[in-house]
Amino acid sequence: MILRRSAEVPVRRALKTFRAVLIAGPRQAGKTTLARLVGEGRQFVNLDDLSILSAARTDPQGFVRNLRVPVTIDEIQRVPDLLLPIKQVVDEHPQAGSFLLTGSADPLSMRGVHETLAGRLAVITLRPLTWAERSHRPEWNPLTTLSRCSTAAAVVKAFPATDVPQARLEREVPLGGFPEPVLRFDERQRAQWHEQFARLYLERDVPLFVRPDDIAGFLRFVRLVASISGGILNLAHLARDAQMSHDTARRWLSVLQSTFLAQTLRPYWRNVRKRLTKAPKLHFADTGLAAHLLGLRDWRQAEHLNLAGALTESWVHHHLDVFRACAEVRMDLHYFHTAAGDECDFVVEADRLIPIEVKTTQTPSPKDSAGLRVFLDLLPRHAPFGVLLYPGTRVFPAADRVVAIPMSAFLCGTTS
Repeated sequence: MILRRSAEVPVRRALKTFRAVLIAGPRQAGKTTLARLVGEGRQFVNLDDLSILSAARTDPQGFVRNLRVPVTIDEIQRVPDLLLPIKQVVDEHPQAGSFLLTGSADPLSMRGVHETLAGRLAVITLRPLTWAERSHRPEWNPLTTLSRCSTAAAVVKAFPATDVPQARLEREVPLGGFPEPVLRFDERQRAQWHEQFARLYLERDVPLFVRPDDIAGFLRFVRLVASISGGILNLAHLARDAQMSHDTARRWLSVLQSTFLAQTLRPYWRNVRKRLTKAPKLHFADTGLAAHLLGLRDWRQAEHLNLAGALTESWVHHHLDVFRACAEVRMDLHYFHTAAGDECDFVVEADRLIPIEVKTTQTPSPKDSAGLRVFLDLLPRHAPFGVLLYPGTRVFPAADRVVAIPMSAFLCGTTS
């Protein structure tokens, strides 16, 4: 049975509007499955097929001209030279949905790609599975629900008032969201799958950006980035710890972003008359892969190494990013941090501002809402309430204008 994805609706909508649509995301996130689902009846071209790959590389223009549109081209990053011929075809025949592409590396960021499909291409990013998608609820979007609330009291009513299942962070966070290990494998098999994923990533995706003799050093860099997931990025410290130049660290971090294994989250600072942190936060794309790269054997070890909170924050970030991208209205995602140390893990920016704090404790105390209250006091006209996510079972007012919501109710939409 194929799991429906939250990105399916945006992809189908884009195919009715844009001449070309790219489903982009990390390898093994389910891009090909989604492309086959939404592109039923289209010619399907897989660039992992060596004979097809050779033909595409030998004569990109002739290869594209001989395709029967509408067409789906899988793993377009393997032959970025196809983009210019595709641009020429869609300019000559501007029908919506002519080309559906997938890519596990951003083809527009690779060396040698000077021509783009700007204005002709919609890019839909497919992340690993969310908890809601695993639970057959791809339509669930708590950010849409929150955007319709104007007060904390309305938030309490909008989410389940009865007890919900406890979020077992020790299971959910290290599980991650890559479909195959999540849906098919036990813990030992998942470790083998993540090891194989890392090998294929280094063999197929990284050489598009990194010299072959730098691959081993790049893997060490990836592990280091996984260790600081959920933290504010200090590129100088990252370069020092990786024993490389500042420029190399910046370039390799860009590679991780181009291959969808890391994201940076910008701080919210507009209209706040206070000195705020301007550096971005760094989040690894999948906490299951991050835990494997860090050699974490169990959740107790993550807690002992003070990694549990940061990994949980990155796990929630993954969900919020998917919800944001699929929301009914445009939303941006930030974080908030003052020079005095007041912080909110996330700030959702839409018609109003929604600060969100993530806690791993079962019984949040008033001090857990301190950063939320600072933000609400700074921007009372724009932020009417805040949300505290915790792994408990009840929805309740945690402080003035702050609502505590169980992670299971918020991330999965579970009501019983």
